[in-house]
Amino acid sequence: MITAPRRQNLVESSNSQLLHQLFKALPEEHRVSFLKEVIGSLSEDQREELIAQLEPDHSKIVAQTRVENGDLSPKPFKPAATPLTKSGEKEPTNEQKLAMAEAQFKQFSMQTGMAGDGKAKIRRQFWSCLGIGVLAIAVLILLAVGTRFLFDYARSTLTTEMSTAAQGDLPVAGDVEGDYTHTQGNDGVYQEITELESGGRLAKRHSYLEHKWQMDVVGGQEVAFLVKAYKSSTNEEQGFVFSWSRDDHKYIDMLTINNTVDHKEYQSARLPSLEDGKIFIRVRDTNRDRGDREKDTLYVDHLFIRSK
Repeated sequence: MITAPRRQNLVESSNSQLLHQLFKALPEEHRVSFLKEVIGSLSEDQREELIAQLEPDHSKIVAQTRVENGDLSPKPFKPAATPLTKSGEKEPTNEQKLAMAEAQFKQFSMQTGMAGDGKAKIRRQFWSCLGIGVLAIAVLILLAVGTRFLFDYARSTLTTEMSTAAQGDLPVAGDVEGDYTHTQGNDGVYQEITELESGGRLAKRHSYLEHKWQMDVVGGQEVAFLVKAYKSSTNEEQGFVFSWSRDDHKYIDMLTINNTVDHKEYQSARLPSLEDGKIFIRVRDTNRDRGDREKDTLYVDHLFIRSK
């Protein structure tokens, strides 16, 4: 059978253990304040037992509480400090003291914002931070897309299209009427170049033509050659091929003139991106068969390089 003193000791031990559990449930930054709040309401035995439980693992907090609250050695319970101990009334029971401690813990939790489940609060903070991060990423993406759009718009708007016309003649073979200035505009004024006849035995002779123009072009990423020209109808098999070169040695073919009427339209060929500098344009006939002595004429109204 459990005696009254033994029963009293068991209750007090249970109370101090519960307070210890409540103490451990609090974040570390709130433990000193909680200890200061509840220490005065404990009996001498409860206080000794609580300090004994806390001292090994929480010596720093106990020491800090000693500095802020004075010595934590057991002090007699003061009935006048609570409404349950008015003059002439009995000292509160251990159950009443436990209820008071729990009430103080709840009040302390409400004041420090620790009421409710700590894990739920952590989850709320996590989702809040995640939402802020997602919003920040979305804003950065929008800024990047907007910046690229503005850059492309500005580039397309501000890019200047440059046209470079012929700036000189380099005659090679052919009878030439007019000069390079006749090729600088779409005005119906032509530079005419007529084939020559080769020398040698009559049976081996043939007609041929070659002429060059020089230009100082403005470079660009998009470069094209355009020409408005036609040829005479003397020889239907004859054509005139236009080529370009940087060094006047290695030429690259671009297009061929075969039409015998001025259709008022340009023929064009795309060139690779170029830097500023000199370019040579060459035109040659495409038929130099033996015995083909008919002399065709090329009429050039306008030729130029367009770059941007």
